[in-house]
Amino acid sequence: KASTNFTKGDQLFENYGQPNYVYYMYHGFTLGDENSHDCARLGGLAITSSDRGAVNLKETQRKLSNDGFNSMNPSFCVKDA
Repeated sequence: KASTNFTKGDQLFENYGQPNYVYYMYHGFTLGDENSHDCARLGGLAITSSDRGAVNLKETQRKLSNDGFNSMNPSFCVKDA
């Protein structure tokens, strides 16, 4: 159900709740500063056996999974509070 009443011929805008980088990568545009879902994507954070903090890679993966991180190559979307 729509949150507003519309009449035939009204122009509608649909907000899919995506950050600007998704719109840009897949559609070639952004919503600019008006996008309340915008954020900065951080990627390339892969965890490998050569990382000192991951001597036991399976144990590291288990600990991360317990905290909700299910990928060994995560990406994050961060924004100002």
